[in-house]
Amino acid sequence: MAKRKPRTCYICGQLRMWTKDHIIPDNLFPDDQRTNLWTSPACRPCNDRLAPDEEVFRIFVTGQAEEGSAGLKVWREGVRRTLGKQPKLKAMLASQMHLVEVRTPAGLYLGKQWAMYAKTDRITPVLDKIIRGLFYREKKQPLGEVSVHAFLNPQQRLPEILQGAKRGSLNSPVFEFAWVEAVDEPRQRIWWLLFYRKVLFIATCWPPEREKEFPELAM
Repeated sequence: MAKRKPRTCYICGQLRMWTKDHIIPDNLFPDDQRTNLWTSPACRPCNDRLAPDEEVFRIFVTGQAEEGSAGLKVWREGVRRTLGKQPKLKAMLASQMHLVEVRTPAGLYLGKQWAMYAKTDRITPVLDKIIRGLFYREKKQPLGEVSVHAFLNPQQRLPEILQGAKRGSLNSPVFEFAWVEAVDEPRQRIWWLLFYRKVLFIATCWPPEREKEFPELAM
C-alpha cells in the first residue's frame, strides 16, 4: 500500500499529514442531504481543534431555523440527541439563554422569548474555516495569513446589492454564499454566508498589511 504523502492543510497552511475535512461541517446537513459534500485536506490538529466549536455552531444556527426548514430537521435529528448525551454542553448553552423582547418590523411589542447569545470565540473559528475552505476549493491553494472579522446580519437574507457578486450553494437550502474580491488582492474579500435561508453572516478578509492601512477594519 502506497504511503500517504503530507499535504498542505487548508486551515493552517502547514505541510502535514492530513485527513479529509468537510469545508461546510457535515453536521449542518439533514441525514438525507449528506451527499456530495465538499472536502479538503486538513491536518489532524486543526480537524480535532475545531470539532467542539462546530457543534456549538450547529446548535446556534439550527436554533434559529424556521418550521419546515432543513435547519429544524437537523435540530430534531441530531441536536436534541447530542444535548441529551452531553449534559455539560447543555448546561453551558443554558447559561447563555436570555429573555429578549420580540417586536414587529413596525415596532409593535409582541412579548418576550428565550434567545441564545453564542460566544464569538466559538462561532468565528468555524466561519474562518469555512471561508478558508471555499477559497481553497476555488483557488487550489490556502488563503494564507489574513484576518477574518464576521458578524451576524439581522436582515437574515442575501442583500440585493449582491447582484454583481459571485455566488454558490451546497445542497440548497442548507448553505448558500456570495463574495466580492478586491481587483488587486484576491484574498481581500467580503463574504456572505447564509444557512437555511435564515441565518446570515457577513465576513471580511484582510491581509495584515491592509489592516495597518485601515486600522478601523480590525474592530
